[in-house]
Amino acid sequence: MKWYNKRKVLLAINDRLKTSDIFWFSLFHEIKHVLQKRIKLTIVTDDNVSLAESLIQRLELEADGFARDILIPREKYLEYIQEGIFTEQSIKQFAEKVDIDPGIVLGRLQKDKYVPYSYFNNLKIRYEIQLNFSSTAC
Repeated sequence: MKWYNKRKVLLAINDRLKTSDIFWFSLFHEIKHVLQKRIKLTIVTDDNVSLAESLIQRLELEADGFARDILIPREKYLEYIQEGIFTEQSIKQFAEKVDIDPGIVLGRLQKDKYVPYSYFNNLKIRYEIQLNFSSTAC
């Protein structure tokens, strides 16, 4: 394989809020962009601006959908929200049913406006970012 056919990918995620729901959604969102083979373009003329913006918006929506659906299967989520019971216990039970962290379910419910952002935040895992610069680190 020639050197120009090899592609390297740098996937960077910030530590904004550091909660499980945001971390995992962001990770899968960015993974979808890698799978889309997204290439940044510089637009020079006004003619292509709306076309490029439309493409970028479509890629963003596609990445959002991928992240949502890979974390919580769409059909199961739709069944759960149709029940309309969003207590801490029901969130935990649904999370166990779909084998995902309850904080991720809560984050989705909050984003979709089924649960206020001030409710049940004890379900979210808060990550602590640690840097390890020792010589034994891989």
